[in-house]
Amino acid sequence: MHFDVIFWNYTEELKGKVNSDSPDGDLDTNILKAAMVMAYNTRNGSNALSFGDIVEPKQL
Repeated sequence: MHFDVIFWNYTEELKGKVNSDSPDGDLDTNILKAAMVMAYNTRNGSNALSFGDIVEPKQL
């Protein structure tokens, strides 16, 4: 996935209310995960429904 596509999806979901200068790094991880799923589906022509559908668990 391309970062610019994920960022676009994220900012669209927030309706432009992104504060990239926040010292706390305010980030809504649920919206970020949804943005990643949208980018993944667009890139791969798939229909993943959740973040868990596009990542693999870390192998120990």
